[in-house]
Amino acid sequence: DERAGVPYIAMQFLQGTPLDAYVKKHGALNPAQVLRVARETAAGLAAAHAAGLIHRDIKPGNLWLEAPNGRVKILDFG
Repeated sequence: DERAGVPYIAMQFLQGTPLDAYVKKHGALNPAQVLRVARETAAGLAAAHAAGLIHRDIKPGNLWLEAPNGRVKILDFG
């Protein structure tokens, strides 16, 4: 957006941790966790693709596990 001629970007403040840091701290995900993360990631990518966006850099560091429930958010569309 822009205010008084000054452009700005506002982003959501997220609490949680990226998937790579979570695995490093807690160890490998169990099969049920892997399926949930994969399902939520696929749903997010499908929504992005439906809007004409392509991510091009899906990796554990760009998958955010939102606190407190671990919902997956896809980061770094830049």
